[in-house]
Amino acid sequence: MSVSRLLPDAALPAFAYVPGRQPRPAHGHVVEHASPREQFAWGLDLFNHGYYWEAHEAWEVLWTRSRKETRRRMLLKGLILLAAAGVKVRQGKPDAMVRHAARAESIFLTLASASGAGRVLGLCPTTLAGDAEVVKSRGGASVPAIDDCSVVFPFALRPIDRT
Repeated sequence: MSVSRLLPDAALPAFAYVPGRQPRPAHGHVVEHASPREQFAWGLDLFNHGYYWEAHEAWEVLWTRSRKETRRRMLLKGLILLAAAGVKVRQGKPDAMVRHAARAESIFLTLASASGAGRVLGLCPTTLAGDAEVVKSRGGASVPAIDDCSVVFPFALRPIDRT
């Protein structure tokens, strides 16, 4: 699946890091962008191109800076868990993949059912819950480890900009 980049001038990492398979990359492997909007877009680019650990790290920067109990923070937590599910696919840990996807789905469903529900950071929580369900339904034992940085999920995260 080919997905256009949100930050096309930002170079993607040379490889997708998988914990336990190679040494942890130097700090420069994950780039922190100037604005929160760019940092969020960077995480989407990374996720959509198979860099799940890197996407997790990019969104974690925003999550740690977000105010507690906000929809934005909840969405970021769900995305971090979805990215972690991708890492677990690469590690060949299907049960952990299912657990992370189930937790992400629960967060996205909570966001979708909240009063005043709507898009958060340009993403639809209901759509994200469906994406997490797709990951979860892949089942445990049927997911082999993947060594390259190919995309492992049959969907892309695409925000709708309302500006």
